[in-house]
Amino acid sequence: MSVLVKHLKKTRKIKADEKRKLWERLQKFGMIGIPVRDADGTLLSGHQRCELLAQNSLGDYEIDVRTAVRKLTEEELHEVMIIENRHAGEFDLEMLKSEFEQYMDLSDFGLDLA
Repeated sequence: MSVLVKHLKKTRKIKADEKRKLWERLQKFGMIGIPVRDADGTLLSGHQRCELLAQNSLGDYEIDVRTAVRKLTEEELHEVMIIENRHAGEFDLEMLKSEFEQYMDLSDFGLDLA
């Protein structure tokens, strides 16, 4: 993971509480979401997860990463950063309530089913 280059214009921020929850999930499940990088190693998505691993002395941890097959243009870089960091669609709240609520508190994931 230490070979990844942080993108200087990361577009996402994370609040302390969300960061704590993300760290708990990383400890529980590991790196289940795969970060994406440009062909030159510049990280395009997964900054928060990678930073948390590094902050917790796991910077040399080996992870899977998806890499562009060629160096992306600036326009393509920006497009990929938005695509990878903006999750399209919306949850079916009734389905979540009936199928997931018995297993977990969905408000822990920012989902308000009231």
